[in-house]
Amino acid sequence: MAPNNTKKAEEAVIKEDQWNYHCTNITAAGRKKFFQSNKISRSKKIVQELFELKLKLKAIIEMLHERGNTVPSIHQLNSLLRTVKSRELGPTSISLGENVQWCLESSQSMPKSDDTPFVASYEIIYDKI
Repeated sequence: MAPNNTKKAEEAVIKEDQWNYHCTNITAAGRKKFFQSNKISRSKKIVQELFELKLKLKAIIEMLHERGNTVPSIHQLNSLLRTVKSRELGPTSISLGENVQWCLESSQSMPKSDDTPFVASYEIIYDKI
């Protein structure tokens, strides 16, 4: 059943406890408040936890189904996993300036551990374009 007025609608949304306030826009039709579903944010947190357990895409989808959570589309899930990976693992590319800086820092001294990478010698040749 649709509420008769705005105040009742907001109270119903808050009472459901499935929505978060997102933003308010003022339009020609008047002031409009927008809400987002809590289910999506819960699913995002669960996907991140499952990614940390090193589960693959198909296993993550199965776990979301088993737990009764909202399952995003494959496209949404891939996008979310790319965001999580870049946040946790860092950028997938390096600039020339960062590479030069790393070479400078890594060639200053020998590392104490055999497992630590270092630069014994380097030469950077810049081509004239």
